[in-house]
Amino acid sequence: RGVDPVDLLDIFENAARGWRADVLHADVAGWPLAVRAALDARSCQTVVTGAVSPLQPGLAEALQGLQVRVFNQALEGWKLEMFDTVDASVTSAQAGIADTGTLVLIPGMHEPRTLSLVPPVHVAVLMASQLCASLPAAMLALQPERDMPTNLVLVTGPSATADIEGVLIHGAPGVRSLTVVLAPPQPTTTLPRSGCTSSST
Repeated sequence: RGVDPVDLLDIFENAARGWRADVLHADVAGWPLAVRAALDARSCQTVVTGAVSPLQPGLAEALQGLQVRVFNQALEGWKLEMFDTVDASVTSAQAGIADTGTLVLIPGMHEPRTLSLVPPVHVAVLMASQLCASLPAAMLALQPERDMPTNLVLVTGPSATADIEGVLIHGAPGVRSLTVVLAPPQPTTTLPRSGCTSSST
C-alpha cells in the first residue's frame, strides 16, 4: 500500500539531524518565516537564489531587507562574488528520502547545482508531501527519466571531508550549514509534487 508522508516525518528528521542538518517545521503560510529565521540565525546578509525559483512568490517575502543575488548568468562572470561574498543560498527540493535524511534536488537553469555546493549556508524548502521512504521510492515517484536532467543532486547533511588519518571535518569546502524547512503543500507554490504518497516501499 502507499506510504503516508506523515509517517515519514520523524524518520526523515532524525536521519537528517544525524548528518548535522537542521530541520525546521512550518505551517502552510509560515515557511517563508522559517527560511528567514534560518538565515537570520546565521547572520546571512547576501543570499543567492535561482533565476526562476519555484518558491516564489513566498521566497521574495522571506528575503525582504537582504541583499539578493539572482543566479541568472554564467558563473564565470561572477565567480569571485559567489565564492567570496555570498553568505547563503535558498533552493527547493524535489523529494526527501526518509531512511537517510537525504534531499533530492533536480538542478537546471532555474536553480543551478552550484547553489547547493558553494555558499556556506544552504536552506532548502521541502514539501512534506514529497517525503519518500527510500531512494528507490523517490526515483519511482520523480521518474527523472521522463525528462532526463543533466544530473540529480543528493544532499545528505553539510559538506564533510576526511584527512589521511580519517578525521572527519565538516564544512571545510562548500556548505557548512544545511537547514531543511519542512512545509505542508501550499496552493500558491508551484513546487513539483513527487507523488510519494502513492509510492510503495
